[in-house]
Amino acid sequence: VFPNARILNGWGTTEASPVAFGPHPAGVPRPKLSVGYPMPQAELRLVAPDGTAADVEGELWIRNRAVMPHYLGRPEETAKRLVDGWYRTGDVMRRDEAGFHYFVGRADDMFVCGGENVYPGEVERLLERHPVVMQAAVVPVADEIKGMVPVAFVVLRAGETLDEDAIRRFTREQAPAYQHPRAVGAIPALPLAGTNKIDRPARARGKAVLAGHRADAFRLSADPSGCAGGGHRRGPCLSDLARHERAVLSGGCVLCAGRAGRRTAGLA
Repeated sequence: VFPNARILNGWGTTEASPVAFGPHPAGVPRPKLSVGYPMPQAELRLVAPDGTAADVEGELWIRNRAVMPHYLGRPEETAKRLVDGWYRTGDVMRRDEAGFHYFVGRADDMFVCGGENVYPGEVERLLERHPVVMQAAVVPVADEIKGMVPVAFVVLRAGETLDEDAIRRFTREQAPAYQHPRAVGAIPALPLAGTNKIDRPARARGKAVLAGHRADAFRLSADPSGCAGGGHRRGPCLSDLARHERAVLSGGCVLCAGRAGRRTAGLA
């Protein structure tokens, strides 16, 4: 219908309008995943978690004539978000050498896995590059060794079946090892909030039914009694699914792998 149309990523907020990013002033082509180049009508800066300026990646702060004066009846939230006219968006952006910006994820979604920052949005976009995955949602699950580890819920394309090993192998090949989901489960649809965005709190609480099992079956445990290798102290495995048979750390239980082998199956 529109043979010359192009699809571009954009960015904007209710609190500060969509006047933030646009085309490069010198006509440099916008990279495929970029939200654009800063517009002259807005002041933008990236801020590190410690409040200092970030050169490459940090929380996006924006100041322009459209920034809201306050949240109605929410003074505490206003104080958190507005600093000397700057609106703290909560969105983490990455800036390349040409000045183009890329959305990384929400600062409040970020979690730490073994000392590394994991943004669920980055892992989700990676998973959605796999040919059988249509949509993905990633949430953190507590782990006694790593602190938190990523777990993924995916909606498969029509006619496809879940091959958890293949998907996890794909993520390890395409991204840093700490980002790979330690477990992958297929669900019919992702829960959406009123904004039509993924309802991460609902996903994290495990309210949705995951192929016959409650999603909180992803809870990790240090109980070694049913672990395939047996008799060790530090074998965090899935505790609620058939006595640890779906170990999820780096190819299986970190201490069982190579002894009794990894006995995993799709969540069915």
